[in-house]
Amino acid sequence: CVSRPLAGSKVIILYNRKQLLPNDNSSLEEVKSMFAMIGYNGWSLQHAIKVDLQPMKNDHSPLANHDQEKCDWWKFELDVPSEALVIDFVVGDSKGNFDNNNGKDYHIETAAETDGIVEDNSREAQIDREYKLLAEKRREKNEEDLTFVRKCAENAVRAKAALLAKKAISSIRGEFRVHTDPLRPKAGEKVTIRYRPDGGPLTFARAIYVDINFNRVKNHPCKMEKVDMRAGINGGVLETTIDVPLDAHVVDFLFKDNGIFVDDNEGVEYHCDVIGASGVAPTLHIAHLAVEMAPIAKVGGLGDVVTALSRAVQEQGHHVDVYVPKYDCMNYKEIEGLRKVDQFHYGNDVVNIYQGFVEGVQVTFIDPECGHFRVGCIYGRGDDHIRFGYFSDACVAYMKHANCFPDVIHVHDWQTAPAIWSPDRPETTATALTIHNLQFGQDLIRRAMIECTFATTVSPTYAEEIKHHPSINVIQEREPGKFKGIRNGIDNDIWDPYNDEFLPLRYDWQTCKEGKREAKLELLKRMRMDATDFESKPIVACVTRLTEQKGVHLIKRACRYALEKGAYFILLGSAPDDRIAHDFANLANEMKSQHPGHGGFFFSYDEPLSHLIYAGADIFCVPSMFEPCGLTQMIAMRYGAVPLVRRTGGLRDTVFDVQLDPARAASHGKSCNGYNFDGEHEQDIEYALNRALGDYFDRDKWNQMDLPSAGMRQDWSWTSPSERYVDLYWNARSRVNRQ
Repeated sequence: CVSRPLAGSKVIILYNRKQLLPNDNSSLEEVKSMFAMIGYNGWSLQHAIKVDLQPMKNDHSPLANHDQEKCDWWKFELDVPSEALVIDFVVGDSKGNFDNNNGKDYHIETAAETDGIVEDNSREAQIDREYKLLAEKRREKNEEDLTFVRKCAENAVRAKAALLAKKAISSIRGEFRVHTDPLRPKAGEKVTIRYRPDGGPLTFARAIYVDINFNRVKNHPCKMEKVDMRAGINGGVLETTIDVPLDAHVVDFLFKDNGIFVDDNEGVEYHCDVIGASGVAPTLHIAHLAVEMAPIAKVGGLGDVVTALSRAVQEQGHHVDVYVPKYDCMNYKEIEGLRKVDQFHYGNDVVNIYQGFVEGVQVTFIDPECGHFRVGCIYGRGDDHIRFGYFSDACVAYMKHANCFPDVIHVHDWQTAPAIWSPDRPETTATALTIHNLQFGQDLIRRAMIECTFATTVSPTYAEEIKHHPSINVIQEREPGKFKGIRNGIDNDIWDPYNDEFLPLRYDWQTCKEGKREAKLELLKRMRMDATDFESKPIVACVTRLTEQKGVHLIKRACRYALEKGAYFILLGSAPDDRIAHDFANLANEMKSQHPGHGGFFFSYDEPLSHLIYAGADIFCVPSMFEPCGLTQMIAMRYGAVPLVRRTGGLRDTVFDVQLDPARAASHGKSCNGYNFDGEHEQDIEYALNRALGDYFDRDKWNQMDLPSAGMRQDWSWTSPSERYVDLYWNARSRVNRQ
C-alpha cells in the first residue's frame, strides 16, 4: 500500500506469502486460502475482523525490482475507519501458519484528510497516556527514573496489543471456551458474550445462565444475575448480548446451570476489558517479598521470576513494589536512583530503608544495623533461616510504619513465607505464596500453605507432581482450588535475538538460519574449537548449574555420546560441589584429548557467553531429575535452539516431542518443538539424542521440520501467565474483603 493510506478511504495492502514459509515451496503449494486479522489503533478501535486475501497474477507484480523467485504476492482491501490512526494486522493461512512479524504484529500509519478532533487511540497516544499516569505517581523522581517509566508504558501497550491479537486469532479458530464480540467493547455500547460448554463443567447442562458484574467489585449498580444464554449462529456456542455501562472498565462474568454446577474459570471468573469508560480504572497494589532479584542479587531462577513477573504485572497498569535485603554483595550498577528514604526502629534494632529502580520496577531495600545482609553472600552461612525470617518480619513492620500495605503480599519460597503470619499484617491484605522449589524449607511452606490466601507453583506438571507432598496436601480437602500451577515465562526484552548486543548478527524467526550460522561460527571461535565443515555438524549444548538435580550423570553421557556421533558438545556451568567439579574437569580433559576441537567447556557463569551459546546451539540439553519449571529450554527456543529434555515439571509443559507428542501439542495450541525422554538412565538420554542427531544429519528432513523457526515463533513470555496471576490477585483481594 502507499506509505500512509488515507483514513476514511479504501486501501489495498499487499503481502508476500513467502514471508510465511520462506523455505518451503511444497507447503506453499498446499495452501488454498489466506486471511488477515485486522485491527486499528493498537487493536483498541472496534474488534478484530477477518479478511480473506486474494492471489495476484505473476504478470501484475507490484514491485518490479523484487526477486520474483522470492515473492508470491497476495492482496486484501480494507475500508479504513475515519478515526483509524494505525492499521494493525497479522496474516494466517489454511494450514494453520501465522505471521505476526516476530511477535510485533504489522502496523501501517494512516494519514488524516482533515484536522477533525477524534480521540487518539494510536499506540503512541496510549503510551503517552500510560506514561503521564505513571509519571504523575512518581512526579518527585528525577529524569533518570522517568526514562524507566516511559519504557514501562511502551511495554504495557505492546503487551496488551499482542495479547489482544492472540485472542482474536484464537476466537476465530474456536480455541477459547469463552470470548466476547468485540474483544474489547466500548463503554456505553453492546457486547456479545459467547460460551462453548463442551468439555467444561457445564457440558451436560440443559440450561445455562450467566451472572454479570463490572469493575471487579461485588455489587456494581448494573449487576445482572442469571441471564439466559441462547443458541448462537455457530453450532455448540451459546451467547447473550448486554449493554456495557458507561463507567465499566471491565466486564466480569461466570456461567452456571439450574443446579450446583458453575464454570467460574477455576474460581477467578472471566473478564473482558472495556475501552472509553468514565472514571478511574480499578488497579491493584502488589508487593513481592523475595531474597533474590535479577540482575542485582541472582543465584537461581527465583530472581529471574521475581523481576519478570513484577514487570509483566506492572505493564498491565498495576502498582508493583519489590522488597529485597540490601546485600553488600549486590550488583549496585543495575540499581537506578538508589537513595535512603526512611529509618525506623524494629525491636532492638534500627532498620534503614532504601529505594531505587531495577528493570523499571520500584524496589525497597531492607538494611538493618545488625548487619544480617552485610556478610558478603546471599546464602550459605548456616543462619539463613534467622536472617530471612528477620527480613520477612521487617518488611511487614515497615509497611505498618509507613502505612503502605498493598492489596496482596506475594512471598516466594520458604525464605519470605513468615511474612504471611506476621502479626503486623492486617486481615484486609491478602497473601500469595509461590513455591519455586519444594526441596527446601518444607515446614515453613506447610504453614504458609495453610495460612495464605492462595498458593502457586511454577508449572502445571510440577503442581501435579507435588500435590500429595505433606507440605502441600494439608489444604486439598478443605480448599481444593487454593493451589495452582502457572508456568513461568521468560522476559522477551532481555532474551531477544533480534536486539541482542552479544550476537555477531541479530536475527528473528525469518532470518534464523543466517543468524544462527554466524553465531555458531563465532561460538566455535570463542571456545577455540575446530570450525572445519561446521555447518554439517550440530552443536549440542548445555547451560546449567552442575548439581545432582540437573542430572549430571545424564549430562556426562550426552557429552560422550554427542562427540562419539560426530557432533560438537559445549557446556557452560559451575559446580558448587567439589566432587562434581572435579569429575567434570576430568571429563573435559578426557574429551579434549579423545575428540580434539569438538568439545568446549567453561566452568563459570558468563552472561555474554550464555547468549552466544543459545544462539549458536543446534540442540540444547536439559536432562533434569526434577525441574519445577526451567527457563533455559524456553530461552533456547527463543534463540532457535531445539530443546532435548527429560519429561518432568515445566520441561514437560513446554517441550513437545516431534514423534511422541503431536496430539498433546495440539491440545495446548502448540506445534511440536523438540525431543524428550522419560527415564533417568544413560540409555534413556541416548535414545532421545540419537533421534535428534539422526534428524539433524538428515539435512533434508531437518530443513523440512524447521524446528528452530517453529520454536522461535512460539510465545513463552510472561504475558499470559501474568494475566493469570492478576486474576488470582483480584480474587484474593475480594476474598479477604468478604471475611
